[in-house]
Amino acid sequence: MRINKKKFIYLISPTKIYPSFYKDLIKVLKSRKVSFFQLRLKKESFKKKIMIGRKIRNICKKFNVKFIINDDVLIVKKLNADGCHLGQKDMDIIEARRVIGRKIIGVTCHNSTK
Repeated sequence: MRINKKKFIYLISPTKIYPSFYKDLIKVLKSRKVSFFQLRLKKESFKKKIMIGRKIRNICKKFNVKFIINDDVLIVKKLNADGCHLGQKDMDIIEARRVIGRKIIGVTCHNSTK
């Protein structure tokens, strides 16, 4: 993957998506400085994550921003997102690779024992 060095911001969503979030996201992505957007919803249901994720995926696609899902490879697969971020207590990276194939997988590495 080739990264534009002038455009390397990794943006992470708030844990709760407020009503005007989508308009605000469009404003930020219009700057053309963001390369990755991570949807990080810990407390929402699977169904709600899918609903929110579809809207955000379409916005990211419009601005050529890679769309990353936090913690859940099944949502990555369902939304055809660009990749997944896995925390240390989430799924094993080898198992994640089996589920989502050749998509981006980011892992948390602070305090790692592996």
